[in-house]
Amino acid sequence: MKRQVEGYLARALAAAPRRGKGARRRRFLRHVIAVAGRYGDGLYHCYDDSRIPHTTNELEGAHGVHKHHIRKATGRRSTSGGPTETAGEVVTCAIDLMKPGRRLHIASVDPVAYAAARRELARLREPARRYRSVQRAPEKHVAAALALWEAH
Repeated sequence: MKRQVEGYLARALAAAPRRGKGARRRRFLRHVIAVAGRYGDGLYHCYDDSRIPHTTNELEGAHGVHKHHIRKATGRRSTSGGPTETAGEVVTCAIDLMKPGRRLHIASVDPVAYAAARRELARLREPARRYRSVQRAPEKHVAAALALWEAH
């Protein structure tokens, strides 16, 4: 694939005018050839390795399914903010576990470890929750800051 792209760019450069209005296209093609030369080895791995998909369609499809489930679970129209942004990895893993054919072994989960994991997740989510709270109601937070300042 790399040779095909290089061949195409070489033919396009040879056909590009050297003077006049088309000279800009020639300069652009030289720039594209230079960039492809620098990054070309990393650009075409998906065509050389059968394990790498040629498109991101499957990944984007899974992302759409995840967003659909999150909207259904939270009752929100948007997936911005909330659990998707603050604990996206956890949400993605949970939705992946819900796929048909997968078995959940909830009975084997240690309740003490589960409670500890929930506390840790709440601790990790807290800064993002506070940030969203300020964005949603800035007047309330300014009033609280002024009241605290006046009290001292």
